[in-house]
Amino acid sequence: DVTAAWNDDTVHRIEQSVPLGRIGRPEEIVGAVAYLAGPDASFTTGAILNVDGGSDLGDASADALGLG
Repeated sequence: DVTAAWNDDTVHRIEQSVPLGRIGRPEEIVGAVAYLAGPDASFTTGAILNVDGGSDLGDASADALGLG
């Protein structure tokens, strides 16, 4: 768990910056990884697949969070 290395304030700031209000779980990411690594993505090129709880909708960059 990558969040184990973060202090509570850092986790809270990240959660507040994500529209869904929480950090994503590995089981929510694995589907996107399986798709991109599998045959269904064989004709997919140059695509960006955002699996980020809506963070791309706002300014949730590491710099904005003071993590950069």
